[in-house]
Amino acid sequence: MKFMKLLLITSLSLSSLAVLAKPISEDLNPKLPQTVVKSEQTYHRCSQVRITKALFFKIVDVALYLEDCRNFQGIFSQRAKVLRFSYLRKVTGEQFSEGANEYLQKNLSTEQYERCIPHYSKLNNAYQDVKKGDTYELLMAPDKTTVTLNKIPIGLITDDSCGELYLNVWFGKESMDSGFQELLEKAHKKASEKPKDYANTLNASLRASG
Repeated sequence: MKFMKLLLITSLSLSSLAVLAKPISEDLNPKLPQTVVKSEQTYHRCSQVRITKALFFKIVDVALYLEDCRNFQGIFSQRAKVLRFSYLRKVTGEQFSEGANEYLQKNLSTEQYERCIPHYSKLNNAYQDVKKGDTYELLMAPDKTTVTLNKIPIGLITDDSCGELYLNVWFGKESMDSGFQELLEKAHKKASEKPKDYANTLNASLRASG
């Protein structure tokens, strides 16, 4: 049996329904704040989307954070970043693991996959079941990629290039859902804001976080 898409799947059988991404009203989900602080560095929320099935079944809210949203040049070119997934229903650890491996195989070359699979296997096997309110987070720093579940570390990729390639799970040419492309499009749009508009947005974000 083919497992349904990673980070989007419910325990219900909904294969006949289309997966859709919907905008999230600003600050609707408290698990996706305007700013997050990691190792004394502040990251700002640059974009967010909600992944649903056929408008009825909410799956996960996803947000992308960068040190400066104006510097966004693409998900693979911006090294320091945070991806946060706030779940709205149950997803099993097995679904995470099999979905991640499926899209890594689809999007990486044979050389890339064979070189990085020792790192990926440890992480993919560490995924746990989640329920409504749980949050997975990837912190991609210059020297490592850290994965946490509800702020507790569960996995680590210490090879810099393999960490970057892991983003192909969501942002590869074979995408599990168009919502992840929308997440990037919204980040590009924010990066292109005029300085005055960006300053107003940033000040509003800081006031909301304070």
